[in-house]
Amino acid sequence: MPQKKSLNRSDDSNVVGATNNAAVWLAGIGLVLALAAALMGLTSGIGYRLGGWDLRTGIAMIRWAFWIALAAIATALGALAVARSPRPPATLLSAFLGLAIAGATAYVPWNLWRTLKSVPPIHDITTDTENPPAFVAAAALRKPGDHSPAYAGPAAEQQRQAYPDIAPLIVKASKEDAFDAARSALTAMGLEIIDADPSEGRLEATDTSLLFGFKDDLVVRVTGTAEGTRIDVRSQSRMGRSDLGVNAKRVRTFLRELGARLEARR
Repeated sequence: MPQKKSLNRSDDSNVVGATNNAAVWLAGIGLVLALAAALMGLTSGIGYRLGGWDLRTGIAMIRWAFWIALAAIATALGALAVARSPRPPATLLSAFLGLAIAGATAYVPWNLWRTLKSVPPIHDITTDTENPPAFVAAAALRKPGDHSPAYAGPAAEQQRQAYPDIAPLIVKASKEDAFDAARSALTAMGLEIIDADPSEGRLEATDTSLLFGFKDDLVVRVTGTAEGTRIDVRSQSRMGRSDLGVNAKRVRTFLRELGARLEARR
């Protein structure tokens, strides 16, 4: 009888060992998939910027990175479910590391998709939809296939519905002080100033996205009025139908930065 119990314990131990070995392999596969998804997501934009592939390929790579990351998550969870107590440290380390990497990788395209569904499909935002500031220096930098620097009137109603708070800023500061504060605000935002004409009250700057290197242009118009100095701003993407709300965010940030600088000068 004792011998039979000993054999049962031995069999159980063998089963646990085999199961945990399988769990280690599953966790390792999940980690490899997670790393592959993260690498694909990172290189999607880098390869596009370096001319290794076109934009469509880069976007497709982001989609594939998302699905591979989901597969990594499923595999890692499967490893944790299969493993028997006491779970091998290698299983736990690989599984949780894979979950962290895959989760972060999957979140990026998921968040982009969620944002895409929550904002209007426009890419040109301005504080003056009737007489928007015009691009001059930035217009000369446009390449074939880029959006025209001319303002698209139909986007005005979509902007008013989605971003009703975006409006001109009217201040008591002089035109010169407002112009200097606007230039300072653009610099603080990390934008590249490509033109500054105090006589026209016009500033132009360019913002470049980190991963794909997408370029958005911004123009500031400073004019004197009977009520004070009026500042209008316009931010436009050079390519893409939807800007994912980036231009509206940039306009709001600029107006906030400008207001803070003018307040500090009082």
